[in-house]
This record gives sequence, structure tokens and C-alpha cells, in this order.
Amino acid sequence: VLRSGRGGCRIAVLRKQAMLLALHGTGLTCAGASGSSDEQVVDYVRKLLLARKVPAFRELSEDQLNGLVDLLVLKMFCKDDVVCEQGEASGAFFVVSDGEAQVLAAGEPLQVLGKGACFGERALLFDEPRNATVKVTSSSAELWTLSREQFMTVIPKEM
Repeated sequence: VLRSGRGGCRIAVLRKQAMLLALHGTGLTCAGASGSSDEQVVDYVRKLLLARKVPAFRELSEDQLNGLVDLLVLKMFCKDDVVCEQGEASGAFFVVSDGEAQVLAAGEPLQVLGKGACFGERALLFDEPRNATVKVTSSSAELWTLSREQFMTVIPKEM
């Protein structure tokens, strides 16, 4: 435990091995399947924690959230890669897992997205064209993606 500042700040560190022991102790396995590897469990928990931070997913049931986590696909991007282009047909939602990307509208920078930021939720909900371009600005970026079709297999149309 480290302390900082006048009132103090506590920081705890949970190492990967300790987390795996705790998860195995609870019987947690990746997507409910037995025989999952440690890496699959860590990957699943990482996706689940990230998904819980996405505002568009806050009202989902535990079953719906787990269903979405199972469908997230990790995509890697390099500096200056365009993730999506303004005006193009949409169909995918993205969550930044690592790295940074810049949002541009009509070529003008609007904001920089970092870890935990998401974009493309309108693509999931309304199937409309992209209203901005997103371009990777860091040396690399990891983005979790979810297609509209995948989203609709887990979430009822009435949402």
C-alpha cells in the first residue's frame, strides 16, 4: 500500500497470479465453459470490466452483458489508421482498450479518445451513417469491436 497527499491515497496491487487464484476459487470460467485457460479467463474478465464502464451498456442485465462480452472482438490498429470514416455506412461499435484515437468532423479535430472511451453506439442503435472520422494517433491501439448484428442477437429490438 502506498500513501500520497495530505489525506492520503491508498493503492492496492493485484497481480495476475493472485487474480487467477481468486477467480478459480470462485469457479469462474470463461463464458461459463469449463476447462478455460488462464489467459481466456483473464481476457474475459478484462472485457467484462471494460464493458461495465460503457454508458450504453449500463442498463443491460447481467446475462445480456455477458452475452455481449462473449461477442467482443479485439482489433489492432497502427498509428494513422482510420478506424471509421465520416459518412460511411455504420455497423460497428468500438471500445478503446489501449492507445488513443482522434475524432474528426469535416476534417476538424473534436476530441481525443483514450482507454475506456467508446464510439459508434449510434451505429448499434440506429443504423445511421458515421457522423465523424476516427483515426489512431498513438503508435498503436487496441479496440474491442461489436457489430450491429451481434448486438441485436443479445439485445431485444424494443430497447
